[in-house]
Amino acid sequence: MSGWLRRLFPLMLALIAVAAGLPATAAEPLVARTEAGLVRGLAGGQVREYQGIPFAEPPVGELRWAAPRPVRSWRGVRPAVAPGPRCAQTASGEGPATAAEDCLYLNVTAPAGQIGRKPVLVWVHGGGFIWGAGSSYHAQRLAAQGDVVVVTVNYRLGAFGFLAHPELGAAGGAFGLQDQVAALQWVRRNIGGFGGDPGNVTLLGESAGAFSICALLTVPATKPLIDRAIVQSGSCSVHLPRNGTFPGSGEYRLLVPRAQLEALGVDAASTLNCPDLACLRRVDAQRWLDTGLINHFSQAGFHTDLLPEDPAAVLHAGRAHQVPMIMGFTRDELRLHTGSALVGGASYDYEHLMRDSFGPRAKEIGAAYPLTGSDKYTSALAWSAVSTDAGWACPTLADAQAFNRGQAPVYTYVFADRDAPNLGYQAPADFPLGAYHGSELQYLFWDAPAEPGRLGLAGDLIRHWAQFARHGDPNLAGAPGWPRFDGVNAQSFSPRDTGSVNAGAQHHCRLWTAR
Repeated sequence: MSGWLRRLFPLMLALIAVAAGLPATAAEPLVARTEAGLVRGLAGGQVREYQGIPFAEPPVGELRWAAPRPVRSWRGVRPAVAPGPRCAQTASGEGPATAAEDCLYLNVTAPAGQIGRKPVLVWVHGGGFIWGAGSSYHAQRLAAQGDVVVVTVNYRLGAFGFLAHPELGAAGGAFGLQDQVAALQWVRRNIGGFGGDPGNVTLLGESAGAFSICALLTVPATKPLIDRAIVQSGSCSVHLPRNGTFPGSGEYRLLVPRAQLEALGVDAASTLNCPDLACLRRVDAQRWLDTGLINHFSQAGFHTDLLPEDPAAVLHAGRAHQVPMIMGFTRDELRLHTGSALVGGASYDYEHLMRDSFGPRAKEIGAAYPLTGSDKYTSALAWSAVSTDAGWACPTLADAQAFNRGQAPVYTYVFADRDAPNLGYQAPADFPLGAYHGSELQYLFWDAPAEPGRLGLAGDLIRHWAQFARHGDPNLAGAPGWPRFDGVNAQSFSPRDTGSVNAGAQHHCRLWTAR
């Protein structure tokens, strides 16, 4: 075969497969078909990777603060060998600042070898709605060990994803969530070309990604798109008390009324000397970063076109989608915030924080969380436990119970490795971060902790998550049973002990449900 024909032959096979309505991967393992055109990925050991695939038109110019539009078709084979840009954001542990608005890309990681209809996991990243990117989460181990197809997605962040303004009306406040819906629609239409099963899609995410999932499970538009869900450390009713994020902070929710975001939008327009929305659309993205205004929008809005009602209210009224779910949290969620606040010079006066946050209930609550020992971090650790239980753990269990009222099974967990390695977050060197917010992510993505017990735990988590994606039930043959949620008990995951714990009692939830 001549040289030019040898180079052309793989593309010919792929085109034949497309014309026949077959997955292009069956003809050429590194070429996949999408509705917009062909893409060529990379072989990476046990997986095939396709990076930087556009799932919507760039949201720039008049499309800034507009619903995502379908991506335009291309000719030939598009290289899918490098991630698309991270959405505009300030510098963080994720990487340097970027002013990119052309950022609506996703990445597909599929097992190498036999092509078939494999379960699909769609990952929605966290980052407080102001940081992060799908490409920061390396899905090779999850795809290979779980024998699943993993999709990681970008969505608009900060002011570009969640700005509301009177001129936008109900369209404002949730563009980042609309991007997530567009990515799910893309998956339904296209994932078969990568060996995934479009009829078996599990949506999973952590932190802001988990809040997003809980919210999306309460709106009709997503019902055809989500078959199962895994909600890690974020739920509709999570509501941090006063001083819960750090001393002096107010009460905090990640899902808020649109009016609250509109007030921020009006303030931003004033700061930027913009009399109208058209002017705001002309403001260079870099200026939004330089002024810090991009980070003023770190919450998603309801009373919007996408989220007409408060998702927590919809959930507890019994009107959320009924899909099999895993919901959970880390045992020491807010120690991450506490460690960061200590580095910033915060002081934890336990008695003052109790009185300021809980008023007449301070004595009752303090009795359940007594100060013990004389360690210099005693007050900070006690307050972190109060905030974790009141604002995070118990609201998550209450939401799990609300989802659990239907026919679809709900399984709950507590990630409890209190010696999990620090992923690089700021905290005093001698402050015990415990099972902090996000500590489970290294067990699913990136390089698993090297200790044998932690390597085993990483493998267990991947197997449970993949089993759930495959069957809607995380139970594994030969492993301790993981029963459906009963209102209080949850599966505990740590290197030393995996089994059921009374999470309701562990986190004093009877005390907080009476709040």
